[in-house]
Amino acid sequence: MSPLKLIHDWFLQEDDATRSELVHLAAAYHPTASMDAAMDDAELITLFEAYLTEEIPSKKEVVQRVFFIKSLLEACLFGRDTEEGWEVSKRRNAYIHERATQRESESLTQIYDKFLETFDERKAKWIAWSAQWQELVNDKLRYDNLYYYGLGF
Repeated sequence: MSPLKLIHDWFLQEDDATRSELVHLAAAYHPTASMDAAMDDAELITLFEAYLTEEIPSKKEVVQRVFFIKSLLEACLFGRDTEEGWEVSKRRNAYIHERATQRESESLTQIYDKFLETFDERKAKWIAWSAQWQELVNDKLRYDNLYYYGLGF
């Protein structure tokens, strides 16, 4: 099975909201210009999936794309893969929420209210999804496996 297909299957395991968060993080560094032009979450997810499922004739190009995606996803998952990272995020967001409340910024306060209300659920999802990613990387997307895939084995 193509390593990009493995990544795509991993990506599909999570709900739309979590996938949307991930692709918004990834879009900032993604080389495909259409990611920047995406109008909504569904379109952004579709473009990211297309990047993973596009027919690529060369196994070498597949491996190059996997190297990029691995680095991109590791950067996106950083801080979302551990309890400690989430606690830092919670403190940071609670501080911003407090400041928004003091300034009576209702729209900003609502954003952070929602973040803090869903914090534990989101934290659990991201940590579990990150663990699944690490398992995939350690099992199927190791450099030796990618090397042999690129050679046609």
